[in-house]
Amino acid sequence: MLEDFINAFGNFRSKKLRTVLSLLGIAIGVTVVTVISNIGSSMKVSMAKLFNLDTMNMIQIEPRWDFDKQKYHIKLTEKYRNALEKNVPLVKDVFYSGLFNATVSHNSFYLKNQRIVGIEYGALEANGYEWSYGKSFSLDDFANRRHKIILVEDEAKVLFPEGNAIGKRVTLTVPYDQGRQFIPFSFEVCGVVKPRNRFSSIGSFMVPRSFVAEDMGIGKNDSSIASVQIYDPAYIDEATAQIKAFSDSFAKAENTLWTFSEKDILNQINSQIALISVVLTVIAVMSLLVGGINIMNIMLVTVTERKKEIGIRKALGASEAVIRNQFLVESATLSLTGGIFGMLLGGGLSMLLVQTVFQSDNFKMVFSPNISGSVIAFAVSITIGIFFGLRPAVKAARLDPVKALAD
Repeated sequence: MLEDFINAFGNFRSKKLRTVLSLLGIAIGVTVVTVISNIGSSMKVSMAKLFNLDTMNMIQIEPRWDFDKQKYHIKLTEKYRNALEKNVPLVKDVFYSGLFNATVSHNSFYLKNQRIVGIEYGALEANGYEWSYGKSFSLDDFANRRHKIILVEDEAKVLFPEGNAIGKRVTLTVPYDQGRQFIPFSFEVCGVVKPRNRFSSIGSFMVPRSFVAEDMGIGKNDSSIASVQIYDPAYIDEATAQIKAFSDSFAKAENTLWTFSEKDILNQINSQIALISVVLTVIAVMSLLVGGINIMNIMLVTVTERKKEIGIRKALGASEAVIRNQFLVESATLSLTGGIFGMLLGGGLSMLLVQTVFQSDNFKMVFSPNISGSVIAFAVSITIGIFFGLRPAVKAARLDPVKALAD
């Protein structure tokens, strides 16, 4: 077997151009599969870090609209909140929100049509926000509807390019009377939080919900949206099902809630990544098959060129198995060499792509190689080499030595 390998490399050196051309199909196929598997793996790992699996214990709920009765199927009232926390053991806390739009300004800096979110005590911490500087609302702020506001770091830098925003004031200009009049509210900045991904963030501007409910009259008796915190992220699917079932029972209706969570979004993204990877992998496998066919054609030509050599070996007593194995080893060596080259090139190329093309200000991808995908591609390349090399090898083994020497 070792001698066959040595002879195979000797034949490759004598036919350099032919060897390179026969390797290309296999090498390109393995390269593409390796790049796809590495980038897919890197995307999944990076998305998991972006979403922070450890704090993926929040479920957003919204009432569904009944188009027949022209009202919501269910109202998110205090009665509903108390009943939900009491009857669904997986639920830890329920936080209601109040929403309105306003232009946020400080001196000559403006951010138009921003979503202002009225939050309840503990909502920031439950949603996994980290503090850049400053502090959260106190219970007294909620009780007295104080005009205090918390900003996300990115927006704080726009409104306060000079730096620390704590203690400074912003103006919220709220449209009134169908946008023909505007009401300005002055708010003191008490804290700045680090940004979260856009799928899991509450908003960029947060004020006490008591202000939104009492002063703005939004969500005073019920809420349009709520965040449900559960005890363990591992049970988020079960908790979602229990919340839906309880809400339907509470409202004596069906499909009363829209529910969504970071895990739902992450699963959708991973499904899309997997689908794209499968499609691209199929294309890469086609390249491997083309490479295999190319190897078969090269080996058939090689058998024709080496008829006399085969005839001499058979005349000297070489069996059909020996001849067959010799050519099988040559075809397998071709695919083996192409596979190794493809793995190395694919690994280097995928790392380069992750560190350059797939980097942006909003998303930093982490390179996470998929070793199993590369190994599978490598194994497939060897299998294809043996499979497509079998026909030429059998043809060589069955040559009549008399006719072979006569030719």
